[in-house]
Amino acid sequence: SNGSYTLTNLSSNTTDEWHRRSVCSPTESTSFTPGPAFTTRCPTPSAQYSVAQVSSIILQWTQPEVGATYEVRYRTVGAANWTVISNLTSTSTTLSGLVSNTDYEWQIRTLCANGSIADFSTVYTFHTASCSVPYGLQVSINTHSARLFWSFANADAATRYEIWYRSVGFPTWSVLGNLTSTNGNGYVDLSGLANNTAYEWQIKTVCSATESSAFASGPTFTTGCPIPSSLYESKQVNTATLYWNSTGIGISYDMRYRQATTTNWTVISNLANPTTSISGLTGNTTYEWQVRSLCNDNINSDFSVMANFTTYA
Repeated sequence: SNGSYTLTNLSSNTTDEWHRRSVCSPTESTSFTPGPAFTTRCPTPSAQYSVAQVSSIILQWTQPEVGATYEVRYRTVGAANWTVISNLTSTSTTLSGLVSNTDYEWQIRTLCANGSIADFSTVYTFHTASCSVPYGLQVSINTHSARLFWSFANADAATRYEIWYRSVGFPTWSVLGNLTSTNGNGYVDLSGLANNTAYEWQIKTVCSATESSAFASGPTFTTGCPIPSSLYESKQVNTATLYWNSTGIGISYDMRYRQATTTNWTVISNLANPTTSISGLTGNTTYEWQVRSLCNDNINSDFSVMANFTTYA
């Protein structure tokens, strides 16, 4: 059978040997058999997978001994001097203030509770991300406002963005700086815009006080109250759930429906979300429906194109 026993209070950096025997009864035992000799030591951690951002990285490593502390050192590849971080009590640490698009190397060692110190680990490397342009640029509009969206996968806590915008043909830009993102996704709201006016905008990543990306141009947009689109439904015998695309931030909706052979509409007003359910329908009957946006300043869009569905029998 298998067994184990934990030895404590051993001296560090010492080679020990051990024997074992089986005790079958109070009067009968086997001869002692030697086990493999071992040398006590303060164990060296192993690095775990880490992803570098533009100017930071979270380094992680295994915990080889309970109660130990750790020391990390790092430098750019090829540099002579190390930056040392000592007295770490957890198995991770964040390096910040790094240079983008740069190769770094690092090592870790253990400081065990008994005062012994492990050798530094093998050299591990990572490469910081480039200060590149944001992507996924999108716009959500209203009559006098717009929300601009962007993404940047390698953003860290120090990453900022700068947006320039203006009405198309206007000679000067309005500038918004020191913008942030959450998990690499950001947005900003523009207010005080003129209705029915075309605007253009561009954005850049600000990685540090001395480094920025080029500008990326976002899609040109025209303020107004947009007409909903992409109408579709999920139907049953006597009910249906209707859906359409959201047309913007802070916009609500009116939806109207009727049997295809009638002239009078049933209207459901001031819907906060781009969906609604209707009930009390007649089975095996065709219905038609439309939706419109309700925007700021009591400005409404036209009703959408007609959509229709036939309930189940």
